Amino acid sequence: MKTIKLSVLFILVLSGLTDAQDTGLFEFREFQKAVINKTRSGTGEPGTRYWQNYSDYKLEASVDASKNTLSGKGLLVYHNNSPEVLREIHLRLYEDLYKRGTARIIPIPVEDLTDGTYIGNLKINGIRYIVDNKPVEKSRVNLFYTDLCVHLADSIPSGGSGLIELEWSFPIPSASSELRRMGRYNDNFFLGLWYPQVAVYDDIRGWDVTPHLGLKEFYNDFNNYDVTVNVPEGYMVWGTGECDNLNIVLDEKIIDKIERIGNKESRYF
Repeated sequence: MKTIKLSVLFILVLSGLTDAQDTGLFEFREFQKAVINKTRSGTGEPGTRYWQNYSDYKLEASVDASKNTLSGKGLLVYHNNSPEVLREIHLRLYEDLYKRGTARIIPIPVEDLTDGTYIGNLKINGIRYIVDNKPVEKSRVNLFYTDLCVHLADSIPSGGSGLIELEWSFPIPSASSELRRMGRYNDNFFLGLWYPQVAVYDDIRGWDVTPHLGLKEFYNDFNNYDVTVNVPEGYMVWGTGECDNLNIVLDEKIIDKIERIGNKESRYF
């Protein structure tokens, strides 16, 4: 025991001496390059040439409680504000975490394993890449766990945009796994990761191709969303954002209470 304590003390002292001699902070080469290119600064503030890409999402999703499935369709406009020409685009298929044979760091019950996300249709700038969950050209579509890479036939220029049209569906798991952001809890649904999402392309690493393995938080763009959710009779949808049709989906008494809370006239229902 004495020997172990002495060794730890020696390491700590040695480490302290080393830090005292080197006052510089470690920086990744990619970050150093970004500082030189003026997209970042050494102070942590954005550089004079800083940029961000983003998407405008228009999505419609439908939940079938009898079949335990979610199906959706969407139009996405991806804006390339980077100085680079984008010759590929990456989509995150979060639901492929439940796909048989994929990599994950949390246990998934056997009954929740599926064939993954079904892509019925995927078009980018009018060019079709996937039909009925099969690539039109195998060389242009690659799936790495939850990362779907599409090698574009028509690149997206700097300052330009790309139109993404897609249709997808997936089985909703039973929420019996350790992942608490997706699944059915008796007759309630928690759908936290439900749509194919464009990955981040930034000035440090380019495309973020890190797959979803179960417990990691994601680095996302700041996007705009227009979302419609269709649910069976008797269900109420809770989610982030602003509801555009409260007068149709809620009783007048509930709407009045929400408005009073928003105006700080009342703190409770």
